[in-house]
Amino acid sequence: MKPIDKKAIEKQKKEEAQRQKLIANQWRDFSKTSAFKEFMDYIELQDYLAVTAAKGPINTFSDDDAAKITFDNEKAANLLQRSVAYDIVKIYVDGYVNFTTPSA
Repeated sequence: MKPIDKKAIEKQKKEEAQRQKLIANQWRDFSKTSAFKEFMDYIELQDYLAVTAAKGPINTFSDDDAAKITFDNEKAANLLQRSVAYDIVKIYVDGYVNFTTPSA
């Protein structure tokens, strides 16, 4: 069995912490731009539209001819999965923009 190199592990931890801090600083800088605001507005809008569309039609019958409006469960599930993906992006970005150095 190979012995654990504690110095190498500590070095890797330190390098990873520095890398994460650098990325967080880059995201913070980007968050001050109009491009960032536009990006986040786009993500929010797409998330809203996906959830709204996944809810399905408000009426179950057409006003024009009283025909039944079909609801596609698979499409709704896909839209909800898309919404989750937008949430993941928002959480990822927020994690860097509001990054705090973890205490050791």
